[in-house]
Amino acid sequence: MQDQYFRVTHAALFCCDLAFENSLDEMRYKIEQLARAKDEDPANIPIVISVNKCDKGLTGHALTMEQVRQIAAEYRINKIMETSALDGTNVKEVFRELVLLTTDPFRRHPEWIEKIENGEPITTITARKKKCNVM
Repeated sequence: MQDQYFRVTHAALFCCDLAFENSLDEMRYKIEQLARAKDEDPANIPIVISVNKCDKGLTGHALTMEQVRQIAAEYRINKIMETSALDGTNVKEVFRELVLLTTDPFRRHPEWIEKIENGEPITTITARKKKCNVM
């Protein structure tokens, strides 16, 4: 059932909890499941990683931001945001960024700007869909 939702999803928000060591493994599994269901490279899917517990500081966690950055680099996800469910830090901003990544392909692929400036063609831009499903 989840694969059916993933197939029609246009963007994804993955949450990682610094307090739980298995949080990264679960996130990696979901990213791979999304990519497999869409038959798409994760770099071509608008994805934001929300790292929860930023209100607790950067010490005393089971995970580090560097571990999160490594997974983001592995899947070429360029948007990681530190959030706090406790005090609301960056919660609205995460969703705003996800919408912007979904609607603006240049935000998702900044390297395209350089290609355009150099006169190189970009053949991967597709027509916009009328609906947007955010998972």
